[in-house]
Amino acid sequence: NQQRVEEAVQSVSEKFAGSADPVLLDCTTDTNVAAYVKNYLATSGVDVSDMDIVIAARDTDAEKYIQTDGSVTFLVSPTEDRKQVGLKFTCQIGSCKATSSDWNYVTIGPDIPGYNQKVQEESKEITWDTIKGANQESSSVTAPLSLPDAVSSGDTYSTITWSSNNQAVEIGALDESTHTYPVTIHRPYPFTADAAVTLTAVFRAKIADQYTGLQNATVTFPLTVPQREAEDFTATFRVRTLDEQEVPGLKITVKDGEETLTPAGDGSSFAVKEGKTYSYEVAADGYTTRTGTFKPAENMEVSLTLYTESQTETADKKLDQILEVVDNKFYSPDRHVLDYKRLSGETDGDTAGSQ
Repeated sequence: NQQRVEEAVQSVSEKFAGSADPVLLDCTTDTNVAAYVKNYLATSGVDVSDMDIVIAARDTDAEKYIQTDGSVTFLVSPTEDRKQVGLKFTCQIGSCKATSSDWNYVTIGPDIPGYNQKVQEESKEITWDTIKGANQESSSVTAPLSLPDAVSSGDTYSTITWSSNNQAVEIGALDESTHTYPVTIHRPYPFTADAAVTLTAVFRAKIADQYTGLQNATVTFPLTVPQREAEDFTATFRVRTLDEQEVPGLKITVKDGEETLTPAGDGSSFAVKEGKTYSYEVAADGYTTRTGTFKPAENMEVSLTLYTESQTETADKKLDQILEVVDNKFYSPDRHVLDYKRLSGETDGDTAGSQ
């Protein structure tokens, strides 16, 4: 038996001696060093059925992690994920025992479940109040948000990455100097719709690249970015005849839906709102009526030409002649090219204008 315990200690010393590349204990499988050693010896062909393994820690620091029965306390720390400890192993069968002459070393790894719990706890520290910036309510986000890359500037277990599912909240690349993600708010145009946004924070363990079993925590924030208030603009109509003369008896009607707007000044200017769609009708006795729509993006001028009824009739005939030539020249089963809009240079969608 004495020979057996000495051989066992020798085998253990060969496995654990030296601190250059110590064995890394895994919290999921290596919860007891004595059991780890016995399993190693058994797989090496040593009979350990009646052998006891006693552990002695090198110092009080090592005693925090390895108990005398071999049980291991794994690390849960934001600053270190592994700890190297010195041990001596005593193999004993009855009164026969042998102890390793040199210190053997093992590395204590992180407590993965404990680390996951810490990441979950940190994810609860990020709330609307911590990220809202100058905004008051998540239902009306009009100012940049404050999105950190960690729950605090001190030691943390996780890092945070942010994403948005809508460009109304645009998140830039991490600013390493401030440890925040820059945010730009793009409010929708007036008379469209408010933007519904889901902001997502993913908390990832800092040691996730080194160990398996670590889990992310995810927090989402439903936000609303309201449409921008419309600016006030002026739409001015400039209407002329084909030879650039003023049109006598001109009547301009502009409508916001069913409501007719009241013109200002000489009757050709109208107070309008940015982004709103307005319809118009421009008429005069002896001229073909022009109709259309416009949507202001700034102060604008609506330039139109009114045609006399005889000019319109002549244009209709000429257009028919052109289209007949085009059909004869270009028609084939696989080629219908050139429509009347391209021929006439139409740009404003108005039939009389294109003619």
